[in-house]
Amino acid sequence: MYENILGIIRGAGRSIEQSSSRTRALDEETLRDMFLVPLNAHFGNATGEAFNVNGKTDILIRHEAGNLFVAEFKIWGGDKHFLATIDQLLSYLSWRDTKTAIVVFNRNVGFSAVVAKMRELVRTHPCYVSGPTRLDETSDSFVFSLPQDQDRRVNIALLAFDMGAKT
Repeated sequence: MYENILGIIRGAGRSIEQSSSRTRALDEETLRDMFLVPLNAHFGNATGEAFNVNGKTDILIRHEAGNLFVAEFKIWGGDKHFLATIDQLLSYLSWRDTKTAIVVFNRNVGFSAVVAKMRELVRTHPCYVSGPTRLDETSDSFVFSLPQDQDRRVNIALLAFDMGAKT
């Protein structure tokens, strides 16, 4: 189911990349809400701004008695902002939350360089364990440990989408 969720997000993100400049210019929260539509069509219980552990995560999909998926959505804001997003996501995870994603929207010139920078920065995070496993040209999966339990492994997919440079 995790791969299915990632596939839905990647498909929706590519669709938004091809949309009008008005759609691509939407704010982070509105862009996130656009992903809830296909996720709810498949799972029926995807919520935005849902409380989990230490805060409100951007997307949460619950299944039976637990969480199936936890995700954070961000507009690319540079190195420190990106590393803080990893910390933020990890702080929202319980020991049982192991399937996650960070979705990044780029609005800068040089999307290839931004993707390369994100891939480099992931490896500098203190909880990084291994990866990447390439999902597509701009998406990878990594293994992290939880800050509260270095032996517990968490999958974090990094999914990047180019919204076009601001003019």
